[in-house]
Amino acid sequence: QPFPVNVCRAVKLNRHHSLLIVEGDIDMSNVAQLASHLKDILETYEEITIDLKDVTYIDSTGLSALMGAAKLAISLKIPINKRRLVNVPKYVVHLLAITGVGKLFGGWVEPPSTKRQKGLNGDRR
Repeated sequence: QPFPVNVCRAVKLNRHHSLLIVEGDIDMSNVAQLASHLKDILETYEEITIDLKDVTYIDSTGLSALMGAAKLAISLKIPINKRRLVNVPKYVVHLLAITGVGKLFGGWVEPPSTKRQKGLNGDRR
C-alpha cells in the first residue's frame, strides 16, 4: 500500500468532551470517514478536540471537512474555545493559516506573518 490509510479514533474524555485522533493521509479517498466522525461527535458532545499530530498529508477535501465541522459547530452554538485543533503539524499550520480555516478553531497557534518587514534604514527585507 503506497500511502497510509486515514484512521480516526474518537475518545470520550467526559460526558461533554470528545477527542478525535486523526492519523495518516486525509484526502478524497477517505474524507467521508473524517466528516462522518466529526458530525457524530459535534451532534453528541458540547466540546471537541481534534488531534492532528499523526496526519501525514491533507488536501483540499480534508480542509473542507474541517471547515464543514467548524460551520456545523457554529450552527450548534459550540463556542470557539470548545472546538480545538491540537498537535497541528507545521505544514498543516501553514495551510490552515492561508486558507482561513484555522480561524474557525481555537487551540492552535497561527504562524507569524510572513510579510516583509522594513529594516532600520527603510529597506525591505
